[in-house]
Amino acid sequence: MHDRCIIFYDQIGCGNSSVPSNKDAYSIQNAVNDLDRLIQHLQLNSFHLYGHSFGGILAYEYFKWKSSNSSTNTTMYPPSSTSTSSSKPLILSLTLASAPFNVSKVDEEVSLLLKSLEPKGTNQHQHNHVNKTTECCNDSIGSGATLSESEDDNSSSSPSSSIPPFVDAATDADTYDTDDSEVTTAESMFQHQFVCRTSGDGGVLPEPLQEAYNKMGKVWVGTDVIQDYVAQPPLPIPASTSLSPSPQQQELALSIPPPLLLLRGNFDFVSEECSFNQWKRLMCKIKDNASVDCKTLEGCSHYAMVEDVVLYASTCYNFYFILK
Repeated sequence: MHDRCIIFYDQIGCGNSSVPSNKDAYSIQNAVNDLDRLIQHLQLNSFHLYGHSFGGILAYEYFKWKSSNSSTNTTMYPPSSTSTSSSKPLILSLTLASAPFNVSKVDEEVSLLLKSLEPKGTNQHQHNHVNKTTECCNDSIGSGATLSESEDDNSSSSPSSSIPPFVDAATDADTYDTDDSEVTTAESMFQHQFVCRTSGDGGVLPEPLQEAYNKMGKVWVGTDVIQDYVAQPPLPIPASTSLSPSPQQQELALSIPPPLLLLRGNFDFVSEECSFNQWKRLMCKIKDNASVDCKTLEGCSHYAMVEDVVLYASTCYNFYFILK
């Protein structure tokens, strides 16, 4: 992206951001508010929004807040009281990479994948232990965001090029207090096949991901904290009382939803149904002719951005270039 700057941020509780000990400080709603404050602080007028894994949830929820807030007096996520800009930033496009549409459904699918890797005769205690691999974590990459601004003053924003919230990165034998080699083997196999296929035989993640997990959140952790999440459409846009729509209504009709790019590796533990099909159906409910582009990254799993850097970058660049 030679013609754009890309801005990443660490969500509250991970990376270099502050770590409140009170769990009430953590929620999808609070994370969306934080993103809104950042966008207003940077005075971004327009941007491309990108989110990976849990970051994809935040990216969509920000779009939903923005569209709902623009169309009604009732906001899904109240704008910051410290906001100094009265204008609504324009989302030029939305990229959801390996983003779960339905968290509990993804958990179910992960459990089936893990069970398929267990040796015959594995007991329930072992099965529960293996399921630790599906923990959702508030980590520094998986929760970060990227906001980028082009030279022609079109900003590009991405709330989270996240490392997944669904998988605990640590799969080394000495990480867990168990002597069950079968369990460790199943976890390593899951890690290598469905999480990051560049990991070694021991299931150790590449250095950039390991570094991110070293700074992952410790307070708001586990898929149970977002277990009930299922993506919902924005609030409906009320019919205009005037014969001709206002300029704001015209702009809103054209920008909801923005062009959408859906990405996933063909070995991703977030299935095609949860990361492609359900999102497409939702966008078509919002707008019949919604622009949705689905790209499967061959040979990749959940962390496609480190598994095939060239393929990932070119796929994203081609999408943004067409929009430019």
